[in-house]
Amino acid sequence: MTPQGTISSERFLLRYTIDGEGPPMVVIGSAAYYPRTFMGDIRQQLQLLFIDHRSFAQATSPQPNTGAISMDVLIENMEPVRQTLGIK
Repeated sequence: MTPQGTISSERFLLRYTIDGEGPPMVVIGSAAYYPRTFMGDIRQQLQLLFIDHRSFAQATSPQPNTGAISMDVLIENMEPVRQTLGIK
């Protein structure tokens, strides 16, 4: 698996960074910032997959503000990432 990259989901380019060894744990937020917040030996216990939340991602086209983002929308955004990275 590539340790970092970008995956297109809807109209967003979601960055990801992979670090560590062990069972995978998905961390949704910022692929740039969140890796700096996990300290200690957690990377010897888990493979951390840091993935951008759509609020941290680059948009490929403008979209009008349609209100709050639901959990269902966020899960839909993660599906292409899950499939591309082979996360079960």
